[in-house]
Amino acid sequence: MGKACGVSRRRKKNAHPRFKHKSKLAKAKKKLILRQAVKDPLIREAWDVNKSKSKNMANIGLADNPNKIIQIPKPFEVMFGPKTVKGKVKHVEPKRKDVLEKIEEKSKYKKPLTFHFGPELCQFLTTMMAKHGEDYKAMERDPDNHYLLSAGLLKRKIKQFLTNPITSEAYDNAVQSLENDIISVEEDAQKKRKRSQNDGK
Repeated sequence: MGKACGVSRRRKKNAHPRFKHKSKLAKAKKKLILRQAVKDPLIREAWDVNKSKSKNMANIGLADNPNKIIQIPKPFEVMFGPKTVKGKVKHVEPKRKDVLEKIEEKSKYKKPLTFHFGPELCQFLTTMMAKHGEDYKAMERDPDNHYLLSAGLLKRKIKQFLTNPITSEAYDNAVQSLENDIISVEEDAQKKRKRSQNDGK
């Protein structure tokens, strides 16, 4: 049987839960806007929930979209115009200068290095460098390369190993001590040869 005339209208009018989808979605969207995830504690402190993201960023003195502040030149401008294209920077006076100053101070301090190499990997990389130097293809074919690491991956790992201040310093010290040991062994061998020659005479 069909519905009586005006039933659907009455249901909507009486605000039946079945017809509240739009309002529920609108409320959820509003809550999502209000609960904007701001990870930085300094920005979170100055963040106004009732304002939009762009207004909040402008109040703090940060750029919401850097392309609007420093415009990217078009290809024909780069080709036919001057080599160094300088964008026009729009000056925006921030309302929360104290927050901007704190952010600038925070950015000056570098984060401590948290990435470290394990002892097994350090030993593997040092042996590979001692054997093959900078020949990464030979390292790839080496029988000690049990995990079958590619030449590119070995190159990246060695670069990380040498740029890491802790491991690079330890590696330099180890190489220096090894060179000193080799020199001392060679000197001892030369002294023994001289003694044997003198005894033979």
